[in-house]
Amino acid sequence: MNRLIVLISSLLISACAGLLQPVDEPTAEQLREDVLVYTSSALEGITHKRIQSVKAISCRNEVWDPDPSEDDAMNRLREKVFSVGGNGIADLRCEVAKETNYRSKCWTSITCYATAIKVDRKVSIKSE
Repeated sequence: MNRLIVLISSLLISACAGLLQPVDEPTAEQLREDVLVYTSSALEGITHKRIQSVKAISCRNEVWDPDPSEDDAMNRLREKVFSVGGNGIADLRCEVAKETNYRSKCWTSITCYATAIKVDRKVSIKSE
């Protein structure tokens, strides 16, 4: 229960800090444990519920910002999945922007798209 309170508190604080703040490492590590990525074949025979589509972006919009990374985009994606009540990611794909993304004000970016799912882990875990 304490783990959940710390994770939710971290998520709320990071949400207040702004869209482009990276997920702090302790929260990212916890999310990697709690929100697993599943392939279609891994979900066969596992009780799960699709919640909604989600997307997250790793963006460089200032000169001093680090280059975008898939790790950063995945941390943000896991954060979004957790915030909608999910504990799994399905249908994952990530894309590197080929040009400046004016809508998100990013010079360079990586965007990950997926479906947030809720997996019944009491039955079995087969993630890949």
